[in-house]
Amino acid sequence: MKRKFLAFILICLTLLGSMFVAYSNEDEHADNPFSDYHYAQVKTTSGPLKLRKTASQRSATLLQINNRQTVLVIARGDEWTKVRYHNKQGFVMTKFLAFYEELPFETIDKNDQKQDIVTLKKRLRSLGYIDSSEVITKRYDRTMQKAIRRFLTVNGLKEMENLSPGLQAFILWGPAHKNTAERTGGGRTGTATDSKSGLKASITCTTVNVYAQTLRYSTKINGGHPPYTTKVVAYSQDGSRIYELPNSTFTFNWDIFVGYGLDFLIVLVVTDSDGNTVTASTYGEVPFEPQNID
Repeated sequence: MKRKFLAFILICLTLLGSMFVAYSNEDEHADNPFSDYHYAQVKTTSGPLKLRKTASQRSATLLQINNRQTVLVIARGDEWTKVRYHNKQGFVMTKFLAFYEELPFETIDKNDQKQDIVTLKKRLRSLGYIDSSEVITKRYDRTMQKAIRRFLTVNGLKEMENLSPGLQAFILWGPAHKNTAERTGGGRTGTATDSKSGLKASITCTTVNVYAQTLRYSTKINGGHPPYTTKVVAYSQDGSRIYELPNSTFTFNWDIFVGYGLDFLIVLVVTDSDGNTVTASTYGEVPFEPQNID
């Protein structure tokens, strides 16, 4: 009887301990949502490291990882470790990995200037959160702040005051979602011609990017009598004028006048030196809510 009672007490203590551990882990994850992600750096003495389909040296090679590259660790083993690199998952030999005990980053605050910011901006641009026309600088500026907010939203993360080492690692090496809220125009071109003067103008909406809040368009003008004066204006569906678009790439806040999946009108007005005028128009479409992909 005494043994049964002691066994019962031991089971209760074990359950209480597991409950405590679970609570502690949840609390840690709340403070650091990146605590589940671990990384390692490739350390080879000669040649790249092979990423294999299965945990065997006879398995097919998916790709080769150069020395000093960082991989996302999925499952660590004594001989083989499952990792992710460039959207490929496979196995590498554990002895060629140096696991990060601490991430090699410092916290970045608004308006900080660091070389790491350049690397982060380039990565965010490759994922579609910073427009390709933006000049990359070392400052954690408003452009990057907007990109980070969009990145956190798309990846289901809460807004943060600064760039923690965990967030920086997740952007650079983690399973981050791309911004797919972009639509290529697909030849949506409007053309107009003045038969009297031969003045001809066309405008094409080439790209709409919701998260980068960017519209790109191209124009062609010929005939008539140069030089030309031009004006490009965007209108909402109700016909109210929204913005003049001074450049072929223009950034503004879509949310104030259109929603996802709606069209808006872009109008080009061209006047030549003799006062002849043509007006060409086309439609741009704001994509639907993005379906995120790895």
